[in-house]
Amino acid sequence: MTFVTHSFAVLLIGLLTTANVDPVFFSNTEGKTKTKTEPESDPPPESSILPWSESALSLHVSQNVNKNQFHTYWRPLTGFAFYWAMPFYFGEIEAEIGYYPFAAHTRSQPDFTMVTTALFWGVRRYPAERVSIAGGFQFGMGYMRFGSDSPFDSLESEFFIAPAVNLRYHIHPDWYLTVRAQHKRVFTYHRLDLSYIGFGAGRQFRTPQRLRNFLK
Repeated sequence: MTFVTHSFAVLLIGLLTTANVDPVFFSNTEGKTKTKTEPESDPPPESSILPWSESALSLHVSQNVNKNQFHTYWRPLTGFAFYWAMPFYFGEIEAEIGYYPFAAHTRSQPDFTMVTTALFWGVRRYPAERVSIAGGFQFGMGYMRFGSDSPFDSLESEFFIAPAVNLRYHIHPDWYLTVRAQHKRVFTYHRLDLSYIGFGAGRQFRTPQRLRNFLK
């Protein structure tokens, strides 16, 4: 999976060197949504988006797309993941809760599910009016639950890292469609590499003031 990792690295470098195009096109200011129909001399700089000021919630359907030795024993089924993203002091951070089931190819291997909790940090760029793309890295834990008759421990937890890229296309100032690619490297006894492509939809809104004060 070196090729996948290198590809994500190239994408991230590209994001870091790409010029911004109106990064607050869909930012709310004083309860009002900015649109391109409003006259303004220059787009505000990306740094004008205050930390924790906005939230973006999205739900993804994810599918595993790579093959390795692990796949001779288990077949990844369709997974689901929930994301909550916010602007940070530099870049953005995003929390993930994911559910990924796996079906065994033979009865000698148990089915299992992996629930993930993770934190992503990345940099978002705005190459077009309705489009934004973020690249970065995710760190988290994968909790794998096996059946009671399994020779494995019923519950195992392992650390993982994942380079990730996600793209948003706004169909409305508050709503967007999103595509995500990520490569999870789970540090089990035999290292586990899983690449996922996810599709979903999300909503962007101003973070409630009480939550902003708490996070500060």
